[in-house]
Amino acid sequence: MKKILLIGAEVTDFLNPLAKKLKDLGYTVDLLELRAVSRNSTSITESYSSAVDYAEISGKRIKIVHVIKYLFKKELFQNWIKTIFINCLEGKCRIIKGFKNSLKHQHSRELFSSILNKYDIINFHSLNLGTLSFIDCIEQDKKIILSFWGSDLYQTSGLNNYYEQLRAVNRANKIAVLNYEMEKVVLAKFGSELKNKIVHTALGIDDKIFDLMDNSKKERPELNFLKKYNIPENKIRITVGYCGSLVCNHLLILDELEKIEHKIKEKIHLLVPMTYGNFTEEYVQEVKSGLDRTKISYTIFNKFLSLDEVAKLRVNSDIMIQMNKSDGFNTSVREALYAENILISAVWLPYSLLRLENIFFYETDFAKLGETVTFVLNNYEQIKNSLEANPIKAKKLTAFSQNFQPWLRLFDSL
Repeated sequence: MKKILLIGAEVTDFLNPLAKKLKDLGYTVDLLELRAVSRNSTSITESYSSAVDYAEISGKRIKIVHVIKYLFKKELFQNWIKTIFINCLEGKCRIIKGFKNSLKHQHSRELFSSILNKYDIINFHSLNLGTLSFIDCIEQDKKIILSFWGSDLYQTSGLNNYYEQLRAVNRANKIAVLNYEMEKVVLAKFGSELKNKIVHTALGIDDKIFDLMDNSKKERPELNFLKKYNIPENKIRITVGYCGSLVCNHLLILDELEKIEHKIKEKIHLLVPMTYGNFTEEYVQEVKSGLDRTKISYTIFNKFLSLDEVAKLRVNSDIMIQMNKSDGFNTSVREALYAENILISAVWLPYSLLRLENIFFYETDFAKLGETVTFVLNNYEQIKNSLEANPIKAKKLTAFSQNFQPWLRLFDSL
């Protein structure tokens, strides 16, 4: 059977069930986890044949003997020249820093080359600079699958990031996307000749979350959960975003919520998850200030939530506002739809799958966000009755058990 390596940030709700299912079928499936600290090490142990210790390997210091060795490698200077050229195009001629980064890149290549080339298939998930740096370590006879997740494809800033993605898609054997909108972006950004490499594979999430949400629905509202997080029982609860990243556009959302009528504000309570994402304490304070300005009661979640609490958060929310800069149909939105939240999403997000499945939701932009929220709240009971079919349809798009076969066909095709 084939040996498969999954590379990317460990994501319990998708990569782990994929690995476990493949392992159960007889594949060897290992993980190269790029987080400094895994979110769920127990789940990793249960799901994978083994996990490569990235922190231990990459943390080794570059000795002077290695520096001398690398100075005789043409790859080091090719990468340095390329880095200088791209930096200059962006108005940043960082010659010394570029050399240090090229040295680190060469060292990483030396450390990981023998490890990566033990596998038949290497599947990269979420294609950023840190992840794609491993492409150079992989020999030509190995098969590469690139899996775009959303923001990694839709971001427009950074020539270096674009260049590395372009190199990666040209080297890849297959490119996995979530929907036709993502396929069109890949072809527009990197070239129509990639058409035959593209496959559609959904990022199915662990079925366990649906069982947990079903249990929470029986107890809705979950008074102990509401009390723990100071969430009022008698208000309509609105989830704003899904993490602490700037991509969620918290501040722009709050600016629009600040403008709605006072009598509407008294009806609602905001739930703001900021348990992960690349954010600073300064940004958290900006979000808190924005929340205070709205004059709407709120709860910020800033500590890790267990899977059970995530399920309770979804079920005890009534509305979800999703106005991200970019997104590929993230897990939180899928869960919210299953939990019968009224989804208010940005009109620019690639959610054609929801329309194709006739899932009920609202689309808007920032100019009309306050108006849309007001309309939903004024017609709340009537709108809630329109959500009855959403859970079954959302589960079809979302559950791992219903989305595994395309992945199996993909790995078997190589």
